[in-house]
Amino acid sequence: MKTAHQNAPTPQNDQDVANKGFVDASIAAIVTFSGSIISHVISGAARSSYNSTTPLVVGSFAFNPSIYTVNASPPVLEFRAVGANGAAALTNWVKLVNVTDAVDVTTLTFSTTSTTKQVAALTIGGGVGQIPNSEKIYEIQIYLGADPGGDTSKTIELYSAHLVAVVTP
Repeated sequence: MKTAHQNAPTPQNDQDVANKGFVDASIAAIVTFSGSIISHVISGAARSSYNSTTPLVVGSFAFNPSIYTVNASPPVLEFRAVGANGAAALTNWVKLVNVTDAVDVTTLTFSTTSTTKQVAALTIGGGVGQIPNSEKIYEIQIYLGADPGGDTSKTIELYSAHLVAVVTP
């Protein structure tokens, strides 16, 4: 079976690339090359709106950091989310959970109605709040910090959440 980038048209020369804007979007969306740095975005969750203090699972993924090790150097990991609160300013959370081991990894806090990006640096290891160096299943949860009391404007608005693995070969 061919992947999407194997089925994409192949430019015949540099002029084709320059004139026709050839881009293999299936690869560009997955891996970004910048000089000697390779970034891989592991999609976790897309657009969600929620108004409860009970955590809601909005996405999940499997991840194994050992496959990103290059020249004995592990990847640099970040958990990123873009979100905001509804019409009311509250303290709300986006949490990354290691489901395999039933361990909370990290929690991002949103406390404004303005759309913001939050980032947490992650460490590979076996301790609490770390990413084990083997494949695990992770989920992303969102929830409010206080009971909305029936006020439907008290929400957490998640636009995206993902893990980024950066490798320097």
